[in-house]
Amino acid sequence: MADETKDPKNRVDRSFDGKYFAYWRGRVVYEHKKGRVKRFDKESDAWEYLALCDALGKLA
Repeated sequence: MADETKDPKNRVDRSFDGKYFAYWRGRVVYEHKKGRVKRFDKESDAWEYLALCDALGKLA
C-alpha cells in the first residue's frame, strides 16, 4: 500500500500495543482536539488515511 502514497516521507509504524500510527510528510499525525497521536486499528486504515491526506493536500 505504500506505493499508493504520493510523498515518500509518508509511513506507518506499529505501536507497542499493536495499533498503528501514521506519518504524513514526515510528521506524525496528531489529533489536536483529543491531544494525542492518531492511532489506527489496522495498517491498511492508516495507509488509506495517508492517501486521503495526499489527495486533499492537508490532514483529513
